[in-house]
Amino acid sequence: MPSPVTVRTSRVEARIAPDSLAVVRRAAELQGRSVSDFLVAAALKDAHQTIADAQLIRLSVEDQHRFANLLLNPPPLVPAMQRALGQKAPDRQRQVTAPFRLELLAANHAREGFSCGVTVLDAYFARQVSQDVRRRASACFVAVEASTGRVAGYYTLAAGGVPLTDLPEALAKRLPRYPSVPVARVGRLAVDQTFQGRKLGGALLADAALRAARSEVAVFALVVDAKDDAAEAFYRHHGFEPYGTQPRQMIVSLRHLAS
Repeated sequence: MPSPVTVRTSRVEARIAPDSLAVVRRAAELQGRSVSDFLVAAALKDAHQTIADAQLIRLSVEDQHRFANLLLNPPPLVPAMQRALGQKAPDRQRQVTAPFRLELLAANHAREGFSCGVTVLDAYFARQVSQDVRRRASACFVAVEASTGRVAGYYTLAAGGVPLTDLPEALAKRLPRYPSVPVARVGRLAVDQTFQGRKLGGALLADAALRAARSEVAVFALVVDAKDDAAEAFYRHHGFEPYGTQPRQMIVSLRHLAS
């Protein structure tokens, strides 16, 4: 039989006023814990939150917009950076310096040659997206390579609602008890294979969050339906979590994205 694992503990003493102790004791009873267990759990939760807060860089909505714009339109390389890249890495230099602009989808954007590697996303962009835009079912924004006018990526954004009962408990408890929660739905998001690996997907997602945050209509969160395992991993990386009963439905609050 394997040897039992010995867990070493340390003793912590603290002084607490009688009225505060009564509150803590009552809360511990409600959770079925001892006072010491309750105090340790509460202190540990605050400690983790303090450490997490210290590791976050918080930006205003205006600064978030500037940050996303710099991702899409990086400034020219200074001479020292150009020398560091050198003449033997032209592909890497092109990746760093190629700027993009974000625009509403228009008739002059060439859609037929777009290929992200996912057939349904390519087919939607080539044949259906203009119909959805015309019917006001969704808006579509494209990232265009400035030097060529080529569409490098796109995403769609539409207003929606999610039943409060479908939300994860941590999100639901912040909200009033209305039956539905206002959200912005990123219906589709894709990056052409030529431009993948340059963090353009993250920049498109940031732009969607900024547009939702700037909306004059209240929006609590972004929601997506991840198409496959790779898409689910991408959204999890950016703070999304599952919600509801359908597989790969994911949500993230705008407050979380802003942090």
